[in-house]
Amino acid sequence: MLVGVDAGTFQRLAVMTATARGKWAAEALRLSESGSPVTPDQAARLTAHRTAYEELAEAYEAMRRMVERGYLVIK
Repeated sequence: MLVGVDAGTFQRLAVMTATARGKWAAEALRLSESGSPVTPDQAARLTAHRTAYEELAEAYEAMRRMVERGYLVIK
């Protein structure tokens, strides 16, 4: 199923995951600057950022476990 996975592929996923985490944190900080209650739209945007980060983090961890267990060999 995972054809053509190499160190570059793994690194791109790691960077994408870290970027998503940064966007989530940046959005939370941006919302906190106003001091106003969070609107439903703002909460939805923050949730979307968190969900993206969590899904990418789970995918990264799954790939890491596959490599550790020898199910996936990185070229």
